[in-house]
Amino acid sequence: MKHTYACMPSTGTAFGLCTVHVMHETNDKLALITEVQTSRNVRNKGHARAMMESVCADADREGVILVLNADPQEPSVNLPRLIAFYQTLGFELIPEAETAMRRDPKVTDLPT
Repeated sequence: MKHTYACMPSTGTAFGLCTVHVMHETNDKLALITEVQTSRNVRNKGHARAMMESVCADADREGVILVLNADPQEPSVNLPRLIAFYQTLGFELIPEAETAMRRDPKVTDLPT
């Protein structure tokens, strides 16, 4: 998996960033998503979703479990809406953890 995913228009100026820290513990592959940001002026246009879909696709391909904390860093971000956003990408709340979420890799069809 890459460690940084960026959303860039053709102008080459990034307006979105997702930072992923890949950790390997025993035989499990685990990646901690430490940051997902988009510039305020381009929010709600699908850029964070595009970055996260790319992260999820790489995790699926490599069999990596994704973990993140859905704790908004800005007061303007609605927590229930943020959690719902991550749930649409396959993340689930970790029991007894308010905002920690986990996504297991999706198994693709095996070749016959």
